[in-house]
Amino acid sequence: MDSFFRVLTPFFGAPKNYQEMLWKIAVADFWLALICTFLLRYDPWIDGVFKRLEELPGLKEFSALAKLPQITSVDLATVSVANVVIALATMLFSRTTRFHDLLSDLFGIRARFDHANILLPLALTSGAKMTARQVANIKRDRSHLMRDTFYKYASSTKENALVDKHDIESALESWTLFWVALEGLVILTACALFSAIAASAWLLILFWSVSVGISAVHALPLRQAGTKG
Repeated sequence: MDSFFRVLTPFFGAPKNYQEMLWKIAVADFWLALICTFLLRYDPWIDGVFKRLEELPGLKEFSALAKLPQITSVDLATVSVANVVIALATMLFSRTTRFHDLLSDLFGIRARFDHANILLPLALTSGAKMTARQVANIKRDRSHLMRDTFYKYASSTKENALVDKHDIESALESWTLFWVALEGLVILTACALFSAIAASAWLLILFWSVSVGISAVHALPLRQAGTKG
């Protein structure tokens, strides 16, 4: 149990490798989902949906055991088993599916970044004169070219990587913040849609406003983030 809670500790600090990055993204999703479900339950209709979920077999018994007490004026009962289950499911989904990779493939994020900021500059600095067909081939063969010309020398798992370890960790941190922001936008969008279904204007405005703020962070350049993410 102690190790389980350590997983859910704050995710501050640069990840040392790709696996740490995956967990930091997933843990960020856990806390965001937990906060969002807490806010959603202030709407009576949504709270009723959550209460019906907690009546499901298994969840009802667990809810009774895990009921949180009321401390001063804050009723922690609003953070109940349904909130935690949804947050855990969000975290596990993010980690097991590598959800940021799915989003990257959907929008072509890494493909564009690798081509424009790594592979094409490497080819040009080598002195090669690129034809239009060769440039197109770089896009086509991106995956194996990245393995052979970049990750082979800039991997976080290699002890004697040619790229400075500090630069690798800095890049991983930048990509972590980028993917946290992107997956956070997906969570907030889902909550905004749920708020719209519940006809809760103030929740819809709240989630939309936070989404705008995250979008500003998400738009920060990743010029230095050239390691695997």
